[in-house]
This record gives sequence, structure tokens and C-alpha cells, in this order.
Amino acid sequence: MCGISGIFDWNSLKNAEHVASIMKDVQDHRGPDFNSTYKDENILISHNRLSIIDLDHHSNQPMHSNLGDVVISYNGELYNYLNLKSELEATYSFRTQSDTEVIIASYLKWGIRMLDRFEGMFAFALWDKAKKQLFLARDRMGVKPLYFMEYGRSILFSSSCNAIIKAVSEKPFNLNNNSIQEYLNFGTVYSPSTIIDKVKSVEKSHYIHISNESFDQFKYWEPTKQTKADKLKYDDITKKVNQLLLQSVEKRLIADVPVGLFLSGGIDSSTLVAAASKVAENKINTFSVTFDDKIYDEGIYARQIADLYATNHKEIKVDPKSLLHNMDKFIKQMDHPTVDGLNSYVISKAVSNENIKVAISGAGSDELFLGYPFYKLAGQFEENQWVQSFPPFLKKIAGYFVKQIYTDHKGEKMASILNQKFLKLDYYYPFFRKMYSDKELTLLCPSLNFNSSYYAFDWYQENIGQKSIWPHYSKLSLLEMECYLQHVLLRDADQMGMANSLEIRVPFLDYQLIEFVLSIPDRYKIGTYQKQLLLDSVSGWIPDKIIGRKKMGFVLPIEKWMKNELSTFCENALKELEKFHEFDLNYVLKMWNQFLAGDSRIQWVKIWSLVILGSWSSENKINQLNA
Repeated sequence: MCGISGIFDWNSLKNAEHVASIMKDVQDHRGPDFNSTYKDENILISHNRLSIIDLDHHSNQPMHSNLGDVVISYNGELYNYLNLKSELEATYSFRTQSDTEVIIASYLKWGIRMLDRFEGMFAFALWDKAKKQLFLARDRMGVKPLYFMEYGRSILFSSSCNAIIKAVSEKPFNLNNNSIQEYLNFGTVYSPSTIIDKVKSVEKSHYIHISNESFDQFKYWEPTKQTKADKLKYDDITKKVNQLLLQSVEKRLIADVPVGLFLSGGIDSSTLVAAASKVAENKINTFSVTFDDKIYDEGIYARQIADLYATNHKEIKVDPKSLLHNMDKFIKQMDHPTVDGLNSYVISKAVSNENIKVAISGAGSDELFLGYPFYKLAGQFEENQWVQSFPPFLKKIAGYFVKQIYTDHKGEKMASILNQKFLKLDYYYPFFRKMYSDKELTLLCPSLNFNSSYYAFDWYQENIGQKSIWPHYSKLSLLEMECYLQHVLLRDADQMGMANSLEIRVPFLDYQLIEFVLSIPDRYKIGTYQKQLLLDSVSGWIPDKIIGRKKMGFVLPIEKWMKNELSTFCENALKELEKFHEFDLNYVLKMWNQFLAGDSRIQWVKIWSLVILGSWSSENKINQLNA
């Protein structure tokens, strides 16, 4: 795992080499093992290396082809590189054992259509010196990031949004007005936008072709419906899921350094530990985070799985005092504001401190195998479409009574859903993840003109549509993978893992597994217990006491800490919002005081999103909105 950065058409940029050097230095944590820069008359490409496969210095990057006509800076892992290498050996003379060189050979053989053959997580900048064209590309699921910014005639690109911001610090950066609304509503910003108005993201499953004459973006993959899944019996389906999952885990254990697994003792991490134990050649390493507060501590469940599979298990205790001392580092290394990232930062730091460079995570299972409670609620909505026949005033009345019954945020969400024009997935899905009500947003940022459209709705219309081939629950999975998994969980896993020089791999996001599970009919998706399809597919792997326990996931007691050990940090960060004239600081502090007083309408995540935005913008010296 590594860091990419560079400048296309650097001659048009003043102090280009200095700018490139800053980008490389800012993301040194992404690759502390080696760094270097390639330069010719058109381009500067830098690389920070975290050595995972082929530790030899000959695999350092930027890497050149044998003839020097292709140069690449690559971040990620190509899990099928050995198969591709055997196919390419007849036409290319390999000098290393790395997957990086396989990409170079693939490009020389197949051109950019090589992306169709790749299995893995990756982002890369590939320079074709002979044709004077640059390719920026990301993997199918968007596990690895890649940002860019047009700066005059030059194009800056990097694995890190922060690297670009800090490299051109003389240029004032502002928060993106539209992105502010997305961030406050959903705790993230959707690509290609970022929280900064001038910095963009290469979209997942896309590559960008850049030359002096063109700047074009192309989508090279979207999930294909597997028609065989419709015709298989349930036993055959579970066997296929089992096979694909084992294959996925086995591929993600490939490394020339020790690999660890995050183990919370929940269904997802326990499944991966079981699978890894079945396919690994050596005893596996597992890690769990524990707390003194037993309400949040899952250590007892993690120990049960570790004992069952005889893993090398390590428990790492986290206390709020040690976390408080690391909050500045957490904010400094945060690449993009996130409401969820602290969890990933804590466990990544703990595992990295144990000299582990690669960790395996259960991210993606909830989205693929329907692990969230609202999946069943969405099913009930689908079965009760007759509600749409109610006139608007009746739905509004129903929403009013719902809010009287549920006086917290749940009542507000249900009322909002009932007030939608249609009780259809694209209309009600955004409210599953929405944090602030429209009224709260108006009070919080009175001078902003909030639009009524949502990214999820627009994405659904463009990519799924009402006449989609996908089953209902698969449509919901696709929305979750696009809107939450990619832009929250995966972004956090990368930026917080790499903040601690830790590569995080996600077996549940193998694209072949995704395509197969998405194609499975709805009748097999929702069962009598949570994640029935997954559990039936790995029957016998996990003890009943783990299956039957209440879902927790890896959750820090942030709400409790915000009211105690982190209260000063939070209040100072909230006051930083005063420099943005769009925010009403009086209302911000009113919400903060209501939260401290225990008002159930003020969820901790609402306050935390503002804390993160204030502290992150201060760290990165972001200017006022519309400055």
C-alpha cells in the first residue's frame, strides 16, 4: 500500500518541483519504506512505498517498463497478478516479483482495457511516455482513493486530498457549499466532489485519460446480473457463496509481511477469521480492542472465536485519556472530514503498533448480506405500497402522530418518509442515513440555500431506475454500497489505516462475490434471523452464542467521552465554525448545550459532525465559505 502524487504539464506551474515535493512529504505515512520521483518534460510522478509484496528494492516506484516508455505509480494490491503474470511471460521479460510490474506488462499487452482483467483494490497513475498520455484509475469498488485538481494548465493528483491542499497553500481553498449540505446530512461528501471546492475525486470503476488535447473520464465496470443465480436451489446458492468467500479471503492473505485480522466477535469478523483459518498456511493473527466500560467491550466474544480457531490473539485496551492525547494526530492525518473515522483510527493505530502492515476487515458484509435493521423496514414499505394512495394531507397527519409517538430523531425520519411524494426506494432511502432535518439545517446555516435533491436519489435514477433488473433488496444493497460503504466506511478504512501505515483489505467486496449475491432472488435474502444467507453459507463456522447476540459492531463510546474527557476538545472545535459566516454559532452552541443536558433529539453524531468539520478546517486553514 502506498501513496501516489504528481503533476501533469508541470512546466506551466510555478515552483512545480517544490509543490510535488510537498505532496510526497505530506503523505509519507502512506509509504514510509521508500520514496522517489520521476520527471520528464511533461510530468512529475512521486511515490511513497509501503512494502507488502516483493520487498526487494527493485520493486520500488515509480517503476519503469523495460524500455522506459511506461512509468507507473501504483497504490493497492492486484490479487490475481500471478495468473496474469503467467499469461504475460511469453511477451514480457519480468525483472521483479511485484504486482506493479504486472500492471506495466498488462498495459503493453492490452492497453487500458487491462482494467477488465484486474481483481483487486487499486489506484494508479500510469504515464505512456511515447504517446504522451496519462491514465488515472481506481478499482471497481473505490477501495483506494485518488484525487486531482486543475491548477491553471497543470493537473495535480494524489492519494491524499490534504496533500493537494497543503502543496498549494498560497492558493485559498474554500469549503464547497453544495458539499456542506451533503456532509451535514450524511456525514460525507459524494464523489466526484470533495469538501473542498476545487479538489475532485476520480470515481470508482473509472479511469481518466489525460493528454495535452483531452481530459476524458470513462466507466469500465458495473455489476453484471448472474442469470444462473435465479435458477439455483438454495443449497447450491449457499455452497457458491461459501466457495467465493473462501477464495476471496485466500487471495487477500497474499503478502510478504505478516497479516492480521480485526476481530470484534461479531458475525462478520468471526466469519473471516474462520475462513482465514481454513485457507491459511500458518496460524493467523487476530486483534480486538477492549474498553473498561463493559457496555461497549466485545472482548469476551472475540476471545471465544480466537480460542475456537487457535489464533495468535492480541487484546488492546483503549481508554479516553490516551485517545485525548492522540486527537491532534487524528485530525492532522484525516484526509477528508468523517463522522465515523475515529473507530478506524483507533483500531488501525493499535494493530500497526504491533508491527502489522496488513489487516483484514469485515466491511461490506452488512451492505451485501442485509445486516442493517432498515433492510426489513424497506421490505415492509415495498409490501405496503397502498399507502401511496393516501392523499397528501392524510400522510402529513400520520407523520404528525408518528412524531408524537416517537419524540426522538426516529419520529422525525418516519414523518419525513411519509411526506414523500412516493413510497418508493429512491424517495425514502436518503432518510435512512440523513442526520439533520431540513428545519435544523435552516437554523444551523440560515444563509445557505439548501436544495431538496439528494445524491442517492439522482444516483438511483441514473444507475438503477424503476425498471431495473435487480431484485428489490439488491437495489438497496447497491445504494448502500454507493452512498455509505464507499464514501464513509471505505474512505475511513483507507485514510485511517494509512494514517498508521496499515493496509486494510476487504474480502466481502470481491467483485465476483458481489455480482453473485446481488443476483440472488429476494426470497433468499431476508430470513428469520439476521444475515441468514451468509450464516447458512458458512454453517458450522460460528458458535450459536455469537450468532444470537445483539449486533454491536466496533463502536467507541464517543457519546460518553464527548460529555466528559473530550468535552473541551469538542467545544473548542465547535467555536472554530464561527469563522464560517454561513454557520449560526449561537445555534451551534445551543445544540451543544442541549446535547450535554441529555436532549434525545440531539444525537451525538450531529454534534460530532460539527466538531470534526471545525477541527479539520482549522487544521487545514480552510477559508470562509464564499470568501
